[in-house]
Amino acid sequence: GDSASSRSPRFAVMRPVTYRASDGMLLHGYVLLPSGVRADSAPLVAWLHGGPVSRVYDGYEPSMQLLVNRGCVVFVPNFRVSAGYGQQYTRAAHGDVGKGRVLADIVDGLDFLLAEGIGNRSRQAVMGMSFGGYASLLALSHHPARFRFAVAAAPPTDYGWIKQWQAEHEREAMRPEGPGLCHLLFHPVQLLLTCQTAQVGVVSQRPPDPQGTHLGDQASQERR
Repeated sequence: GDSASSRSPRFAVMRPVTYRASDGMLLHGYVLLPSGVRADSAPLVAWLHGGPVSRVYDGYEPSMQLLVNRGCVVFVPNFRVSAGYGQQYTRAAHGDVGKGRVLADIVDGLDFLLAEGIGNRSRQAVMGMSFGGYASLLALSHHPARFRFAVAAAPPTDYGWIKQWQAEHEREAMRPEGPGLCHLLFHPVQLLLTCQTAQVGVVSQRPPDPQGTHLGDQASQERR
């Protein structure tokens, strides 16, 4: 009979990848490749971490492995503002996590992989939780023709408002008068309302929070 080792599942390796952003900055991340599938024909999914001052390490992550098992290439960018690469790397976005710089890092990484023959240009998607979910909504709102779908889990959709609330109510948050890491010039859901070329899924497993109350109040005012 088969040995226990031959019956055990084979997990995809998280391969380190470095690439240049469109402004020349050297960025880091990982790519996971499916077996038995041509890399240039496989769907390309960007898996975005939360935080945003966080990062992904080389390790087991069930959702990544599931996607690879189903034949997808998974790109995991540690875009600027990620932790673990020094303060200069973390602060290199200069507060622009909503207007375009972090999003450009994600798109630049996808373009790098595509140029290397990794991923199918016509089958791209984006997903993430918390800030990763918010960034997924940004990706779809800025590039609706590029992405086939986005999955946003527990996204802080009104990111500017929630960071302001945290600064005012949570001791660990940045003070409003201090040097900010984050700013936002628009609400991505406003643009998504006009998006007709891609699918978006928003998933929340969290109890009601201040953002939910805030959005509910906004909706009530608009109905009046």
